[in-house]
Amino acid sequence: MNCAPPRGVKPGDKGNCWAQKRYPTWKVKEFGIVAGADKMKAEIFARGPISCGIDATEKLEAYTGGIYEQVRLVPLPNHEISVVGWGV
Repeated sequence: MNCAPPRGVKPGDKGNCWAQKRYPTWKVKEFGIVAGADKMKAEIFARGPISCGIDATEKLEAYTGGIYEQVRLVPLPNHEISVVGWGV
């Protein structure tokens, strides 16, 4: 599905949604490993979004907002996310 925001947005309004008829094809041109916040920011700035493996825990599933942080001694990545930027 794809959705567009409603006109004159009011609390509780829903957008117009439709089935996606054609899906764009994206290909990976290059890849590598990036570690650390500064290197991740530099990569996003230079080439756009990066993918990141995360350990999606029960605590993450209960997340309701704000800045999420959880430290694990042995994280086991089980989800892939896109990181598109940083800050507010």
